[in-house]
Amino acid sequence: MLESASSLYVNEHSAYAARLSCGGAIELCDAIASDRIRNGFAIIRPPGHHAEPHKSMGFCFYNNVAVATRYLQRKYPQKIRKILILDWDVHHGNGTQRAFESDKEVLYISLHRYDEDGSFYPGSTYGNYDSVGTGPGLGRSVNVPWPTHGMGDADYMYAFHHLVMPIAHEFAPDFVIISAGFDAAEGDPIGLNRVTPGGYAQMTHALTSLCEGKVAVILEGGYNPDAVADSALAVTNVILSRETAEPRDTVASTIAAATVQQVCRFQSKFWRSIKVPVLDANDVDFDSGSAPPSVQIGALLAAYRNEEIARKHGLFEVPLNETSHKRYGGHIFCSPDILSNYSTIVFFVHDMGNLRWDRRPLHDKLEKEALRLVDSSSLIIDYAANRGYGIVDMNILSEFNATPPVKSSALYELDRVDQASEVAAFIWDNVVALARTSKESKRVVMIGLGTGCNVLTSLMKERDWVTTVEAVVNIVGYGDMPSLPVNTDLTAKKRYYKTSQVFAPVDHPHLLERGDAAPLKRFGRITPVSKYFRSTEPC
Repeated sequence: MLESASSLYVNEHSAYAARLSCGGAIELCDAIASDRIRNGFAIIRPPGHHAEPHKSMGFCFYNNVAVATRYLQRKYPQKIRKILILDWDVHHGNGTQRAFESDKEVLYISLHRYDEDGSFYPGSTYGNYDSVGTGPGLGRSVNVPWPTHGMGDADYMYAFHHLVMPIAHEFAPDFVIISAGFDAAEGDPIGLNRVTPGGYAQMTHALTSLCEGKVAVILEGGYNPDAVADSALAVTNVILSRETAEPRDTVASTIAAATVQQVCRFQSKFWRSIKVPVLDANDVDFDSGSAPPSVQIGALLAAYRNEEIARKHGLFEVPLNETSHKRYGGHIFCSPDILSNYSTIVFFVHDMGNLRWDRRPLHDKLEKEALRLVDSSSLIIDYAANRGYGIVDMNILSEFNATPPVKSSALYELDRVDQASEVAAFIWDNVVALARTSKESKRVVMIGLGTGCNVLTSLMKERDWVTTVEAVVNIVGYGDMPSLPVNTDLTAKKRYYKTSQVFAPVDHPHLLERGDAAPLKRFGRITPVSKYFRSTEPC
């Protein structure tokens, strides 16, 4: 057996097996189209959805689904005009999308693992949310690129309810083909997702509501034989009208919701059934010079913090002298007499909050009122102030950049943390450290929220905190887990683990990756929390 450069395993029987597999897909689709059967499942190998019009790859010789689709178009031009291909294989079906890139009569929808940089196989940005077809087929390709592994039943069903089925009903297909790879199933060693047989059953059930149930299920990938068998059985039970297994999870992750909303925003220009807010910042071209006057959100946040947060607790602004620090003006405050009046000092570094637009299906007035700044940082400030702690408060989100203009989002975020860390070091030297050493000894508690967690751990690389800080509390969100550098001495590492309390969502990528294994100690003592978590323990 030989392995080619395009990830194909070949022997003397491969050509025959590939033709037989492709013929099986054709035969199934023809049997359904001719009304001999209502629907069916082609259990065939090798799979096909990676094979492009001029290139075989990814264990795929012929694109079974693409060939069967063209067959239907040519044999039944009056009866079957529009065809929906739903690809739930964990890999993007690059070959299938490319085959119908400019065909307005074929709608290709794929839900696949993409990872943030498109590195997951087939390793191309072609499967990102903005890959939507060309020419007459513009908008006829819909990609849901999961940015990480660990996506489960509720995540896939969230995409179905909010995106897949609205578009499918608007498209009104005459025939549905499912590229049914089962490598997103729980237990698959490559996909590492968590879709159960019940999840596949629910997706199949939704698709059989289209075009009088004319659905051809065609097997694609899958690398755990038991998971493939169990999932395929659940799908078969649905198309045979026997039973529809229940999903295990019913509440989608924040990662899934954000991904689907991003796709919806991009696809809304092609599909009337996809609704988005009336106006988004991306809809206004500020670079053209024709945009109306605008106010930086950072300036609004600074005004809010001065008017509401600082005045409420009698805080005053910390002056910044360095030119590079000026962008943080109006965003750093401390308690009066911070150097002498408090036995406990809280050094709080945080993102400001989340700017949210919760759409409601009523009228324009309510949609405008749904715009909110969710300022969770104020709760921690209230907590510290009510207990008589001294507060040093630093908001590092002094500006909003939805899409960094030149650098990648990862590099932009790294730059933002580096800049904030420089200012945090200045505040540490000139406020916290001075307060710690003045007169009576004081306890210092460091609290990070959002990206502020990474700023604190970055600060801990450069400053002596081991003998100064009593506790470190990090509320992570879905960002990177904060950690001390690998070359940190053992005493500091042990101290960090002993004094730290890290709160992370139960579906944080690190926790999903670890599975049943304990989280890595270098990230501190991690407590997984649900969206409804509320701590009653003192800091």
